[in-house]
Amino acid sequence: MLDKFEKGPEIIMSGAESTPMQAEQELENIKIERIAPEGLGFGHGSISVQDRLDSGDLDQATLDVVEGIAHSDSAMVVVDADDDGCPDGRKAAAMIMGRDRHTAPSHKHRPKVFGGGATMATAALIGNGAVDPSTETISEAFEYGIHRLENVGLNFGGHSAVKTADGKSGCGAIDEAPNIIKNIVRYREEIKGVIETLIDPEADKAELDGIMETAIDNFAAVSETESSQEPTEGQQLSEYKGGSILSKFHHREKKIAELEGEHKEVAIVMNIDVAGMTFDQDRVREETNDEAQVFAVDVPRMKDIADGMFEYDHDKKQALVSMLMYSLGTAATLTKGDLPVDVVYQGQDRYITL
Repeated sequence: MLDKFEKGPEIIMSGAESTPMQAEQELENIKIERIAPEGLGFGHGSISVQDRLDSGDLDQATLDVVEGIAHSDSAMVVVDADDDGCPDGRKAAAMIMGRDRHTAPSHKHRPKVFGGGATMATAALIGNGAVDPSTETISEAFEYGIHRLENVGLNFGGHSAVKTADGKSGCGAIDEAPNIIKNIVRYREEIKGVIETLIDPEADKAELDGIMETAIDNFAAVSETESSQEPTEGQQLSEYKGGSILSKFHHREKKIAELEGEHKEVAIVMNIDVAGMTFDQDRVREETNDEAQVFAVDVPRMKDIADGMFEYDHDKKQALVSMLMYSLGTAATLTKGDLPVDVVYQGQDRYITL
């Protein structure tokens, strides 16, 4: 799998057109590199570039347009929202806040992490061993994660979908949480390999190995307990439902983007270190006439969450790695692992620093 991660051509962005003053520094010398032209190489979900090519639903010309956008000098846009959202590439039909629903002809650009910040906070807590699998369910872990974000003043958002099945939220990173956690364990070695490829090679390898092993063991403990859980006498075991998780967002009047249409993602773009910016998913949909979408992931948002939630350096590192694992587990659950992966970075190289 690791040989799929290649040193690709670098595109350097400089002087992108009219942006707010505060983003000028971030726009200088931004580089974009395709590190996995054939995808992550693992996954068993339904989103697949090759399947769409084989069926005739997608052509190479559309893929070339998407790659051209991703590697252009205007691929990134300034974040102008005070919360976060999900990397899902579909279009927002409406924005919901509490009981208010507004059509969304345009929307603000949010930093994006799978399932939104609340899901990443939950992954960080599980990976850090802050969730007791003997007494706390995944649903309770979400509640704990939400409270932690509220306590440290980190706002968060999420999304639903126009068409959702009963009990579902419409967000795969939330609806499939139990399966995602199982798949972190299932693809243990593959996920560790990708993270080793993404993390700065100057990082302490023994420390990174220990962090990864501990996080996966903690995910495994939660998964095993959730799978084998039985109700005690007089108690009915509640089944995990993503819709119940999203209701926690609604009750707190968080902004929920209601997405429409089918998944048509053909690439994953990972923003490594460009703070205050995110990939322009709108442009991909517009320039391909809604024939293609892109998953866009912002690592700086994960770091904001880790820094806000945890005091000690080791716990912050454990949280970041846990969020990366959940992100890769989500990709493995939703896709077949054949979506090309691009990284965007501003530093001297493309690595994530712990």
